[in-house]
Amino acid sequence: YTYLLIDHATRQAAAIDPADPYAVHELATQLRVDLVAVLTTHKHHDHAGGNLKLQKLSGGRLRVYGHARDRIPGVTRGCVVKPGDVLLVGETEVGVIHVPCHTDGHVVYCVMGDEADV
Repeated sequence: YTYLLIDHATRQAAAIDPADPYAVHELATQLRVDLVAVLTTHKHHDHAGGNLKLQKLSGGRLRVYGHARDRIPGVTRGCVVKPGDVLLVGETEVGVIHVPCHTDGHVVYCVMGDEADV
């Protein structure tokens, strides 16, 4: 599965595990969102296999995130994540949780909300 996280305040978006880069690019275009990042959970092809192509389709401007232990294709300089990191997609805060079970560098991304939402 691939997900598109959209910050409605800024219309910025991040693709999560874009295995089908063409579908992600087309959806972002249809929704008129500014695709700015890729959040990769782990190195397997059905999750990270579209990173390089999506980067190319987006003109090379995406921030591609992933954990160093997985050697994920296309991770951009400064975008190697570690537990406790908080990323921004527009105004939406996204936390990083390391869950080294499926792969050594597997992470999950947690959309942060107000404390009242927890």
